[in-house]
Amino acid sequence: MKNIFSVLFTLLILNLASAAPPQNWPPMQGNTFPKSAMFLDHKGKEKSLRSLNGKVAIIHFIGMTCPACNAFSGGNDLKKKFNNITPQKNLEAFSKSFEKYAKVGTLKDHRKIKYIHLLLFNLHMKTPTQEDANLWRDFYKKNNGRNFEVWIPKEDLTSVSNPLVPGFALVDKNGKVVSIVGNGKESLWTDMFPKIKNLM
Repeated sequence: MKNIFSVLFTLLILNLASAAPPQNWPPMQGNTFPKSAMFLDHKGKEKSLRSLNGKVAIIHFIGMTCPACNAFSGGNDLKKKFNNITPQKNLEAFSKSFEKYAKVGTLKDHRKIKYIHLLLFNLHMKTPTQEDANLWRDFYKKNNGRNFEVWIPKEDLTSVSNPLVPGFALVDKNGKVVSIVGNGKESLWTDMFPKIKNLM
């Protein structure tokens, strides 16, 4: 009987360990973006910041039911709604704001920047699947151009990611997080966009 409880306890510990988020998640401004964080794109290909080959990364933290996330993704420019979710009013697409305030050209075809939509919560507030990634990408790809990628976590990050949504991270080509926008942190317009210009 003791052996059975011992095995069950070991399995429980292993399960909790496997469900734990990557070390240093969520990302913090001034720190290196968590190297242990691994993701998948809409095709199921493994991704990390190292796969960007030294490009600056703008990471959009997304909950698929979030009205602001849908607005920043271009929802107010479309005739249809994503899954019948009304985008936040008077909030323009991030790509439009980027062109106005970053002053380094357009985001859709910028050669030095990769724009990543990181889905952290699906429509049921669970860890997104590859199906979710394709659903989001297919709906918003016309608004965001060839620099646009959709990633999902390989691990469950839901327990520690709520403060990130809606929000953005600006990561330089060396992997350092130079700006975090959202949840009362830096401003997109007065903080992040000027920093983008300095990284070019």
